[in-house]
Amino acid sequence: MSNIPLLNFFGIAVSVYNTILMLWLGLTILLNAERRVWGVWLAGGSLILGAAFFVSHTIILQRGLDYPDWQFAFWWKAGILPAQLLPYAWYVVMLWYSGYWNEGENDLRRRQFWPLRVVTLGMIIGLLILIIYPTAAIPFYYQESDDIFTPLSPYYKPLIGTLGAGFAGYIVLCLLLSLDAVRRPGPTWRMMGDAARKRAGPWLIGTSFIQLLVSFMVTFAIAWVLYSLIDGFEFFLYRRTWNVLAGFDLAIELLLLLAVMMLGQATIAYELFTGRSMPRRGMQKQWLMVLVLGGLFSVFVSAVVLIGLPAMHTLLLITILLITLSTIIGQMVWRTRQKTLSDLRPFISSQRLYDNLLDEVESGQVTDLQPAFNALCRDLLGSSVGYLLPLGPLATLVSSPLSFPKEREIPERFGVVARFNTPEDDPLPVEPAEYNGAAWAIPLWSRHGLIGLFLLGNRWDDGLYAEEDITAARTAGERLIDTMASAEITRRLIVLQRQKLVESQLLDQKTRRVLHDEVLPILHTTMLSLHGPKGNPEAIEELTTAHQMIADLLTQMPGTSIDPVRKFGLTAALRKLPNDELVNQFQRMTFEFEPDIEMELNHLPDQTAEIVYYAAREAMRNAAKHGRGGDKRRPLHIAVSGKMAAEGLQLIIKDDGVGLVQSTPALNPNGAGQGLTLHSTMLAVMGGQLLVESLTDSEEETGTRVVIQV
Repeated sequence: MSNIPLLNFFGIAVSVYNTILMLWLGLTILLNAERRVWGVWLAGGSLILGAAFFVSHTIILQRGLDYPDWQFAFWWKAGILPAQLLPYAWYVVMLWYSGYWNEGENDLRRRQFWPLRVVTLGMIIGLLILIIYPTAAIPFYYQESDDIFTPLSPYYKPLIGTLGAGFAGYIVLCLLLSLDAVRRPGPTWRMMGDAARKRAGPWLIGTSFIQLLVSFMVTFAIAWVLYSLIDGFEFFLYRRTWNVLAGFDLAIELLLLLAVMMLGQATIAYELFTGRSMPRRGMQKQWLMVLVLGGLFSVFVSAVVLIGLPAMHTLLLITILLITLSTIIGQMVWRTRQKTLSDLRPFISSQRLYDNLLDEVESGQVTDLQPAFNALCRDLLGSSVGYLLPLGPLATLVSSPLSFPKEREIPERFGVVARFNTPEDDPLPVEPAEYNGAAWAIPLWSRHGLIGLFLLGNRWDDGLYAEEDITAARTAGERLIDTMASAEITRRLIVLQRQKLVESQLLDQKTRRVLHDEVLPILHTTMLSLHGPKGNPEAIEELTTAHQMIADLLTQMPGTSIDPVRKFGLTAALRKLPNDELVNQFQRMTFEFEPDIEMELNHLPDQTAEIVYYAAREAMRNAAKHGRGGDKRRPLHIAVSGKMAAEGLQLIIKDDGVGLVQSTPALNPNGAGQGLTLHSTMLAVMGGQLLVESLTDSEEETGTRVVIQV
């Protein structure tokens, strides 16, 4: 130790601080790794080995060089071994992280093949020297007989120079090769791997440069000490020498502390060595907590050691400090939990669907989820851009996708959808220029398949999305789409039910009016006229008229009939429509079903088959009513077919009429086409969908195509 108390205080504090940070990082990598492959073990073990080096370094600093004994020699040798292994371990970890051992040939492997073997040979030679000649680890050795350090012989000067030059070259080569691997990495298998490398690269390059600078400083210090000891041990008798060495050592400690902080930032912020696909926001907060509290603890320990308090006093003070720090950690965790709950409140609070359904069902705006979506993108995810796009069965129920900010236009192309196959698929990067600023595509799934796409732009702080962020985006996005679809289904059913009630009331009033005002007077008059001795032909005619009016009224009233689907089967019931309800409505009506497709259609569950049948019948009725565009002489043909698509079983009704542009819109919840609206809703309830497409703009086809999918 030097004779400058402040220098001693900072030396011990920084050494303890490095021990805490490296030990925490090493254990964090090993305990949080998704898969503990050999690269993870090497990365975590290297940091723990670095912590062991600073343990020996702290003890040497505390004892000083003026108390030589066998313990000093032990701790000196314990520090030399990590110094020999750590540069090589750093080089191998950087190769592993950069994809050297990934499957397939790559430029990194070709470039680093022979340098890796040369460095490995140098590391093995260095270990053998330490094992065979243990005194080579220290520039002097201890003799119990006279309790003095005996300087090495001058004949060792060439050997010392050779070993020093070899050790320095070995370290420099490891670090230069590490820089090459980080700057030009190979392929990565991780999701967001390229983005993580791009952002973490400067941190890793900075860490390697700092280690390179430290290696030059350590080489210079060792060379100075060794050559000075050869000339005589009196070198150590000067306090000025001790002060110079202590200052030099503190400078190296501070540089290594900076390197550890940069490595920790890269490790925690981007989960470089844990093997996880995405970083976790909680790890970043824990790292900041360790930086602050570890620094306070290191300063406290250094002060206690230099003051020289008794063991019991030291133990009590450390206990008080640990309790205080644990209380602070608990308070920080509680505040984090409160903030998380505050961010989630827009999603866990009631959306007032019941009230909105009663008050706003006619307006078509059941609930406004834009504020919740804004809170999700802005507050919870920290995203600059966000789009929530419904797909699949729910696309026909959610009429307006959500965007953040609200004024941004929704992207028109979704080519990335074809790349998602299973709910386990990870988010994929997309080109921001093609997706209106979005950089990541997150698939949203339900038991019915892909129901939506969540497009996110980059974060405001240009960082990566954490694992918690992606999970929150998936869960919240799926819930928002489910909420909008459920609200729309309910709104449509309420509208249709109200219309049915009005129609039922009107029909009832009409029945009463016809019977009371028209039928009853006729019957009364007829009865009076029939009281005569002869039959009255006029009475008979009146009775015939009343009978016809009652028959017409009964025709307009809803009746019951045997379900044709259950009686004949789905495809047979569809083939009977031209002869039953659609007589002379089309010039030609064809049915084209492959045998396997027809079998699939006929084996649908009864309830599903009924919904499909009535939806198809409604589509045919609409084609007969609107397909000619008002020209009754226009020929009209219709074709019914089925096919098995990636989305499911499809029934296709296609006509060659005027299309939707010139005819009444076929799917409008508030106007015409309410029949298809009802059937679209019923299909959505059971996981299907109904799509209406106009073929007017096509060069090869004209008309309308209705696709019923289950």
